[in-house]
Amino acid sequence: MMTQSELMRSGKMVVFQANSLVHAMVVRDVLEGAGIAAGLNYETIHLNPDEMQDMSSEVEVTVPQPDIDLALNLLFNCPPTGEHFWVPENLL
Repeated sequence: MMTQSELMRSGKMVVFQANSLVHAMVVRDVLEGAGIAAGLNYETIHLNPDEMQDMSSEVEVTVPQPDIDLALNLLFNCPPTGEHFWVPENLL
């Protein structure tokens, strides 16, 4: 996993921390669907399938620095009541 200083030098910042790779992949896909180039940052671990059932590791979703505000807006602003999916007006 890259350190925070390595991420900053690469021009990327962490916008979300997930507890599983699948969760992080869903978040990355949402961001990419909005046109934000998102990446994943996680430790590579080689385990056999029996050991993986109890494994939960942190996976970071990163975006380029210019897209941080848009990414945070998409991920953490609540949609209007009764709606399941929402796109901020400035994206339409």
